[in-house]
Amino acid sequence: MSNSDKIFDQLIKDSVKNHESGFNADSWKAVKSGINSTTIGSGAKNSVSLGKWFIASIVLGAVAFSGFLIMDSESPKSAAILSESKIEKEKAVVESNLALSETETLKSNVASDETIEDTKPEFKQTASITNNQVKVTPKETGAVNKKAKTKVAPLKVSQNESLIKLNSNLVCESDIVTFKASDSLGNASYLWHFGDGEKAISYKVKHPYKEEGNYEVTLQVKLESGEILKSTKNIYVNSKPRADFNFETTDYNCHNSSICFSSDISASFNKLYWNFGDDKFSDDPNPKHTYHKKGHYNVKLRVESSAGCNDSTLKQVYVMRAFNLLATKDFSPNDDGKKDTWIPIALQNRDQNFTINILNQMGQPVYSTSSADAPWNGKLNNGGNAKSGELYIWIALVEDSLGNLNEYGGSILITD
Repeated sequence: MSNSDKIFDQLIKDSVKNHESGFNADSWKAVKSGINSTTIGSGAKNSVSLGKWFIASIVLGAVAFSGFLIMDSESPKSAAILSESKIEKEKAVVESNLALSETETLKSNVASDETIEDTKPEFKQTASITNNQVKVTPKETGAVNKKAKTKVAPLKVSQNESLIKLNSNLVCESDIVTFKASDSLGNASYLWHFGDGEKAISYKVKHPYKEEGNYEVTLQVKLESGEILKSTKNIYVNSKPRADFNFETTDYNCHNSSICFSSDISASFNKLYWNFGDDKFSDDPNPKHTYHKKGHYNVKLRVESSAGCNDSTLKQVYVMRAFNLLATKDFSPNDDGKKDTWIPIALQNRDQNFTINILNQMGQPVYSTSSADAPWNGKLNNGGNAKSGELYIWIALVEDSLGNLNEYGGSILITD
């Protein structure tokens, strides 16, 4: 083979070696044989070479065209290129449709006065080739939060005192006040401000006020709908009187079973009330009280201010002996100047209303008096005199400071 032939062969091989379609060796030999048999004489070497180059050009063109046709119909690489082109076209169509759909959705939502949150979903696409047909499938990769919410009305504040309920219209120092929100609020959250720096969070709360003064109570309520209600109520905390008392049993008028009480109140008051523990009562600020029986008694003093605030205190007193108006059990009406008359000691101070009846052993009245200046001197209603050794009965009805009649009694022995 000449050097020209070698160059030609190499040119052909270089031209077709990059094509992925196969090359038939028999066909190549036939072409080569045809080229070698074509001669124009020994003196026409240049013409033969020129002819070879011409024929090579035709062959190269044919081979290239044939390779292109083969690649077009059979090459996987070409198919992939075609698929990518078609995928791009299909992707453009899908994205166009999605954009149109989103636009229509937004228009619809705006028209219905609704707000939209995060309406743009994310998509990936997958492609498959079946019978030279490209199928593009959009795939949803993220959660589509295409949720319409009804527009929430702006928060509003409403002033409504009726939302606050108190257990009492009267508030006094140290009282524990019970606050309660209106039952009409339903399920909600609550925040109380009591006006003295203290707070609480509950439907129903209790709060003590330690000092007198004006306080503004505020209740904030957040309903389930998000609406916030606010209520305020002004309350006045009234001063409270402090009740205390002392008692004495060594006074001339208060001895043994008679006790003198004196109130000790730290603030002005409008009403005062004693309970002596024996079913007897008084409204005297400094009363004297007589107990009929010895023993322990619980004495209670209650005071009330003009506003209605009250306070009370309780103390126990002890009565050393039974009280019977301190009456002696005998006397000697013989005009010797010693024990010539008889009247209970407790009635000698002339500050009580009373009536004393003296009875003989037959139960017949023999003497009566209602004055401390008229004690029994031993004289009888029939004009006679009581005799030594005789025993008489006495009964006394005594009015106390509240107008109640208390009955006392005993026996009297006449002595020399």
